[in-house]
Amino acid sequence: MIDMPSDRDNRRLGVTERDPTGSEFDGYAQPTPPGEWRYVLDEHGVKYRRQGWPFGREPSRVTANYTAKHGTRQEANLVPTGVRVSPATDYRSWRNEYVLLYPGRLHEYGTDDGTTEFAHAYLNLWVREQGLGGIIVPRVEVELDMQNAAVRVSDECPEQVREQATVKAARLLAFLLEHRQKARKPRSRRTPVTAYDLWAKQQAHGH
Repeated sequence: MIDMPSDRDNRRLGVTERDPTGSEFDGYAQPTPPGEWRYVLDEHGVKYRRQGWPFGREPSRVTANYTAKHGTRQEANLVPTGVRVSPATDYRSWRNEYVLLYPGRLHEYGTDDGTTEFAHAYLNLWVREQGLGGIIVPRVEVELDMQNAAVRVSDECPEQVREQATVKAARLLAFLLEHRQKARKPRSRRTPVTAYDLWAKQQAHGH
């Protein structure tokens, strides 16, 4: 979780009037990677769901044991889950560049049954370097429409970082559409490739 400094702390730590409205100082902030890049799943324990929202988790160890014992289709019991993603450019702590991606429309998290064509996320947008960290605009809301391949950035997003928010939202949408296609592919692997998997593969090849 990113700490929320007070206005007085922000002024003391370098937020100026030239920074976007709502800017905050984050002592561990990471700049957005330059150039073209994509998002990758950055957590474990997630499996593909065949229909609707592509990501799910087993609801409990008891359920997992039952399905294994009785030979039922385990994926049918997967509970739709939000996931953490990060830039695929490097395997490290990404701080503000991590994104938590949830099924359903904005302000409806926890009410969706996994059949949604929508997703939403909260972006912590990089503004500039400050000391050993940086200035960010936290929790900018974006909504993703998978059916129409469209994104919407909150009207409250400051104009100075709106392009960044739009680009990141488009990359999140591309991430979702890619994984939804993989999840529905017959005889495909049931666990998504993660940031760790990519890193381990690079290490195995001596990169």
